Amino acid sequence: MENPIRAWVYHAEWVTLMATVIGCFIFCFRESQRTNDRLDAHNTAINARCDDLHKEFYLLLKEKKGG
Repeated sequence: MENPIRAWVYHAEWVTLMATVIGCFIFCFRESQRTNDRLDAHNTAINARCDDLHKEFYLLLKEKKGG
């Protein structure tokens, strides 16, 4: 049989490895969410700006047509 201390060392290594893997997964997941949030905000800003540009373009066409 193996030494009980050696068995605890193996268990500690396994727990440490699992904690590291889970920690990396959580970190990557949160970074992915943060990136998605930034992209959503950026897309919303772009859509708002495009709407403003469309309105300005239609006003310009009305002015051009009337004059």
